[in-house]
Amino acid sequence: MGCRTWVSSGPRLTAIDWRGWEFIEWLVTEGESGRHARPMSPDWPRSDRDWCQAAGVPFFFLIFSSFFDMPQMNSRYSRISPMLLNR
Repeated sequence: MGCRTWVSSGPRLTAIDWRGWEFIEWLVTEGESGRHARPMSPDWPRSDRDWCQAAGVPFFFLIFSSFFDMPQMNSRYSRISPMLLNR
């Protein structure tokens, strides 16, 4: 088994444009955790998930953050965490 190219994007504090990163073989996205964790927009992991699906890259969503306003969440994210999407 050879080397794998993967990115761990966390703690996530802003949106990322992944265009040009199609060479990666795995993307992990996570929010900040802990007592003073800053909030994470649900749009950021959604965008990562959508990019991964389009690029055929496996996506793993680890955690939003310790501080998050639950009513903002999409129902998929409120019931499924972590989330794994395979090729």
